[in-house]
Amino acid sequence: MDALNSGGCLREEALKREKEEKETGGSSKKAKTCWDSDLAVASATPLISRRNKSRWDETPTTIPEDYQYFGALLQNEEEEDEEKLSPEKQKELKIMKLLLVVKNGTPPQRKTALIELTDKTREFIAGPLFNNALKVVNQCVSTEGVEADYIRNNILPDFFRNFWVRRMALDMRNYRQLVDTTVEIANKVGVGDVVGRLVEYLKDESEQYRRMAMETIGKVVAKLGVSAIDAYLEELLVDGILYASQEQTSYDDNVMLNGFAAVVNALGERIKPYLRQIYGTINWRLGNRSPKVRQQAADLVSMIAVVMKQCHEEQLMARLGVLLYEHLGDMEHPEFQGSILGALKAIVDLIGMTLMTPSMKENLLPRLTFILKIRHERVQENCIDLVGRIADRRAEFVPQREWMRICFQLLEMLQSHNNGIQRATVNAFEYISKAIGPQHVLATLLNNLMVQDRRNRVCTTVAVAIVAKMIQS
Repeated sequence: MDALNSGGCLREEALKREKEEKETGGSSKKAKTCWDSDLAVASATPLISRRNKSRWDETPTTIPEDYQYFGALLQNEEEEDEEKLSPEKQKELKIMKLLLVVKNGTPPQRKTALIELTDKTREFIAGPLFNNALKVVNQCVSTEGVEADYIRNNILPDFFRNFWVRRMALDMRNYRQLVDTTVEIANKVGVGDVVGRLVEYLKDESEQYRRMAMETIGKVVAKLGVSAIDAYLEELLVDGILYASQEQTSYDDNVMLNGFAAVVNALGERIKPYLRQIYGTINWRLGNRSPKVRQQAADLVSMIAVVMKQCHEEQLMARLGVLLYEHLGDMEHPEFQGSILGALKAIVDLIGMTLMTPSMKENLLPRLTFILKIRHERVQENCIDLVGRIADRRAEFVPQREWMRICFQLLEMLQSHNNGIQRATVNAFEYISKAIGPQHVLATLLNNLMVQDRRNRVCTTVAVAIVAKMIQS
C-alpha cells in the first residue's frame, strides 16, 4: 500500500506542476525535464497489482536435499522459460512449487498454498498430485523436529489407506516413490509399525502389489534390523514371504528373491524353526520346469547359506549340496549352471566336503573339470572358485595326479579377458600348490615352458610366478 500511495502522490505532483506551467504561459525545459523524471519514477514503482503474483509465487529457500525431489522445478527456474513448456509440464511444475512452499515456506505462504491445492484438486488431477505429494511426505518425515509419535498417530493411518493401493504398483514411478517414502517413515517410527501393516499385503491377489510389499519389507529389515519384531509378527512375516515366493509367476527380476533373502538374513538365528519349510520350497523349485525358477532357487541357497551355518544346520546344508550336485551338467542352461556352482561353492566354503555323500566326494571334481569346458564366463568363474575351495578345504579326497591334470586345464583360463576368471584361477593355483606341494606343480609347469604355443608359455610363466610368490610368503 505504501508503494501505491507513493506512486499516486508522485503522479499528482507532476500533474499539478504541468497545470501551473500552462497557467503562467511558460513551458521551460526545466519543467519538462522534471515531468519526465517524475513520470519515470512513478512507472518504475513496483506495483503489486501490475505483477499479479500470489504470496506463494516466489520459490522459498531450499536445502540441498530438496534437489532430490524438486530438482526439475529448481532447474527449470534457472534454465527454461515456463511459457515454452507444455500445459502438462506447467501443471506439474505448479504442483511442485505449491508443495515446496508447503514444506519450506512461511506460515502465511503455507496457508495460501494449501488453500490453492485444495481448491484446484480436480484441475491438477490425482496422478500428478499424488506423484509430487509423496515427495513432500518423504523430505517432511525426515525433517528434524518431527516426532515419531506424531507420524505414527497422524500420518501413518492415512498414508497407508490412501497411498498403499493396488494402482500405485502399476506405475513404476509411483512404485519407486512409494517404496522410498515407506522406508523413510520406517526409519522414523520403527520397523514394527511399518512391517506390521505391510505383512498382510504379501498375500494380496495382485502379484505386482505383493512385489512392492516384498521389496519394501526387504529394504526396511535390511536397514533397520528385526529387533522390534515380536514372535507373532515374525511368524506372519515368514509365512507371508513363503506365500509370495511360491505364488510368483513373473521372474523378470530378482525383487522377490532379494526380499526373501533380506528377511532370512535379518532374522538370523531366529529363522531356525522355519528352515525345514524353506528347504522344502527350495527342493520343490529346483525341480521346476522353468530354468529361471531353478536358477533363483540355487541363488537363494547362496544368499542364505551363512545364516544356515549360524543356525547349526550343517546336515541340512549337506542335503542341499546333494540336491545341487544332481543338477550339475545341464549344458542347455549355462546361467542355471552358474547359479548351481555358486551355491555349491557357498556350501563347501562353510562346511567343507566331510558331510557330503561318498559318491559326491569322489565324482564332484571330475565333473567340474568337464564343466570348465563350457564357454560361459559365470560358469567358468564359479567353477574355478569351487575347485579352489575343494583344494583349500579337502584336498585329500582327490588324488595328486588328478590335481596335476586340473592345473593344466587352469592354464587355459589365464588367457581369459575376464578379471574375475583370472582372479579365481590365481587363487586356485595357490590352493592347489598348498595342497599337494609347490615342487610338484613347479616341475609340471617348467616342463610346459618347452611347448611351441607362445600363449601357452606366457600363461605358464604367470602360473610359475604365482607358485613362486606363494613359496616366498
